Amino acid sequence: MLVNAVLKGFLRPVLAGAGLFALAMPLAYAEDLMAIYQAAQANDPKFRSAQQQVRVTGQQARQQRSGYLPQINVELQVIDTDQTVVSSDNQVFQQGSASYGTDDLSLTLSQAVFRWDRIEAWKQSRVQEDQAEARALQAGQDLQLRVAEAYFGALAARDAVILSKAELASSTRQFEDADARYRRGLARRTDQLDAQARMAQVEAELMAKQNAWEDALEALRELTGSTPENLKPVARELQLAAPDPLPVDSWVKAAADGNIELQIQRMTVDIADREVERQRAGHYPTLDLRFKHNERTTDGSLFGGGSETESDEITLALNLPIYSGGSVWAKRKEAASRYEQSKDELERTRREVERQTRAAYQGILSSIRRARALEQAVKAQELAVETKRRGFQAGLYTSMTVLDAEEDLYADRYQFALARYDYLNNWIKLRRATGQLKQGDLAALNSQLVTLEEEARVDVPLSTPAEQAQAQAPEAAPVATPAQSPGKAPAR
Repeated sequence: MLVNAVLKGFLRPVLAGAGLFALAMPLAYAEDLMAIYQAAQANDPKFRSAQQQVRVTGQQARQQRSGYLPQINVELQVIDTDQTVVSSDNQVFQQGSASYGTDDLSLTLSQAVFRWDRIEAWKQSRVQEDQAEARALQAGQDLQLRVAEAYFGALAARDAVILSKAELASSTRQFEDADARYRRGLARRTDQLDAQARMAQVEAELMAKQNAWEDALEALRELTGSTPENLKPVARELQLAAPDPLPVDSWVKAAADGNIELQIQRMTVDIADREVERQRAGHYPTLDLRFKHNERTTDGSLFGGGSETESDEITLALNLPIYSGGSVWAKRKEAASRYEQSKDELERTRREVERQTRAAYQGILSSIRRARALEQAVKAQELAVETKRRGFQAGLYTSMTVLDAEEDLYADRYQFALARYDYLNNWIKLRRATGQLKQGDLAALNSQLVTLEEEARVDVPLSTPAEQAQAQAPEAAPVATPAQSPGKAPAR
């Protein structure tokens, strides 16, 4: 399919670059996207419930077909009879009694010759089986989307914690500097108090972000049944490419043709249409063919000895319903209303899928624009922080001016990383909306995750260039931002 080829072409430039912000984490084993997905396949209750529902639907379809298949029954009766003559017109047997046993064996074969309701039920069952297969595919796509959103959401929460810790360290240094300058008489009391208040505020925000990080890990545990200790981050550089073809209408058309939810709803309309015909059949005659073979052995009788008999019966039964209290008419009207309801649901689903497709498409473009703008904002804000810190040392700026600039810097860094996570999530959503999302898509994204050892060598710059140059410890060595990586193209 052209759209599928286009999507694959769209994926290559996405994965040609490297990932997002690097995170300083302990060098321990970390789980990747595919490991989380495979664990979710085995343990996610929602996915497993969907699989069971698919099996239920398949069995219900087989039950529908059974109504037009032959029905065979064998019945064995063992009868013990006690008889006493009370009165009789037979002059020979005016009185007497007898006790004897009877064995009765019957084989009955029945076949519906004409039952329109069962014919329609048979047709419904074939659509229901196709629908069950589509629901299985939908459950797999939904799981991939939920895993991707939970995984990248956890990475975003971890980014927030790390950047908040860096901001806390920076605000602490600013407070210590303001406090020392105040004690030497070089700064006002308000500068010291402003710095102290900002440090406490950042510490409180860090606690909230740590709670959000723990909740993000719980979201992964909800999917997999276990909490991952660490997660592999996305590689530092990520080339952001717009969807190709660019016109959104191409994607909307692809979604109208390939979206799994839309296909399921179309099948629901078909099933409801056939249900109307099935209920209308309540007015139609029925014709059944029955064959019965009977063997009866009697040990005795009131009027003499026992007997053995065999009989075969062939019955062609025609039934013409005349009036059933209005239930047939009511069921037909109910089925007709459900059919109209299913058509309305189809239209609602079509509009919803179109909206989701446009939202994912625009989300990709918006993420690209946001990332480019935030990349420039981070560069400018780093220079602004450095300049204002020097101005503070010279007495040109207050402590609050520096703290506000640092807050803006860390906020821009976080939004810069978040724009890339949004880009990846919207890419997955666009694939799902067009019905093209496959397990290989997650595997392709997973190949862009890096180990924590690799990521530790390209840690996020948690201080300004001037602070990095002054630092003596190896872990405080200067590290480039994603847009400044040596030998690497800027993230686009």
